[in-house]
Order: sequence, then structure tokens, then C-alpha cells
Amino acid sequence: MDLLKFEKELYNKGVRKIAGVDEVGRGSIAGPIVAAAVILDLEYIIDTLDNEDEYRNNDIVYKKHTIYDQINDSKLITPGKRSILDEFLRIESVCYSIDNISNEEIDKLGIGVANKQVLYDAVLKLELKPDYVLVDHFKIPMFDVSRQTSIKRGDALSISIAAASILAKVYRDNLMNDMHTKFPQYGFHKNKGYGTRQHFESLFNLGPCPIHRKSFEPVKSITTSTI
Repeated sequence: MDLLKFEKELYNKGVRKIAGVDEVGRGSIAGPIVAAAVILDLEYIIDTLDNEDEYRNNDIVYKKHTIYDQINDSKLITPGKRSILDEFLRIESVCYSIDNISNEEIDKLGIGVANKQVLYDAVLKLELKPDYVLVDHFKIPMFDVSRQTSIKRGDALSISIAAASILAKVYRDNLMNDMHTKFPQYGFHKNKGYGTRQHFESLFNLGPCPIHRKSFEPVKSITTSTI
């Protein structure tokens, strides 16, 4: 499996509880940042993944190894496949956690601090304390640097980070779908809070709603001009 390089290096050194951590929503202009942390069963994945164990989803039977082979950067996976992988990871992982930080807190703390805080909180919420953390792009300053590795584009290079990206994206997408029912004018079910042309048009015509990030442009300028 191509995404096992970092995990195998640590596994071969005797490290077993490896948490992958990733966030979704950093570049959005509305809604929270969502972070997920997950510890996969690397002993099973690395040592016994060539067996014929099966996994059932909606009466469809899959070979487990074919499911693990599909784990990748969540942005590269279709929504239908993400949904299957999300359910699979919730069942098959050793443990996982999901946390989010609201648009109000993002405005208060700033995007950099908020981003690192939610990554940290996701790891803290894990049922088991990890021996090592693999994190997408950012180092988590609250953790010992000797117990973490930040990997640029880690969601495409590490199975643990990719798994976290799937859990975080499915959770946040569902959250933004719910926000669409409250604020249907902005098309959150389609844009998930990101700055699409339709989203900008609605924002300029209607002004921001309660989940828009007031410290982000163009929300900031629109909010200031209406005061």
C-alpha cells in the first residue's frame, strides 16, 4: 500500500499507536474548522492485510483489504465512496475523535491559532493516548516535537492522515448540509462555505449570516460597510 511509508518506518521501530490528524475547512469563509484524529490498526494493516476478511455495508460485501486500498486524500474521493470509508473507519479503527472550532472562535483567535488548537483538541479527545502523531502540513506546538511529524500534503502520503481527512470531511460536509436548511440562500449544501461565485453573489446581496467568518474577506468588508 503506497500510503504506508511513514507508518511502516515508525512501526518497524516499535511504535504502534500512531495517530493521523487532519483538518477541513481552513479556507472556508463560513462555518467551523473540523479536525479528526484516528489511530488505525496498523498491526492488522501491515502484517495481515493479505487475508480474505470481509466487511459488509448495506448488504454489499467487500474484502477489507480493498477498502483500505481506497483510503486517500478525501478531496480525491467521491462523496459516495467517502461515506463508505467513513463508516468503515468508525468501525475498524482502534479509536478516532472529531472536534471543531466555531467561526466565532476563529474570528477571536485568528486562523493560525484556531487551526492548531482544533488539531490539538482532536488528539486530546482520542480514547487512547498516541505514541506518535502524523499531522498534515502543520506542527502542533503543544506536542513534543520528537513525537510528531508534519507532512506536506500528508493526506495524500500517509494512510493515517488520509483516514483522518475522510472522517473530518464527511463530518463537516454533513454539518454544512444542515446549515443549508437554516440558511438556504447561500448554497452551503453545494459550496460547504467556500467562496464560490454563487456564494459571493448571495453574500453581497444579502450580507453575512451568523456562521460567516467576520474576520475573513469579503465578509469583513461587507460587515464593516453595514455598521
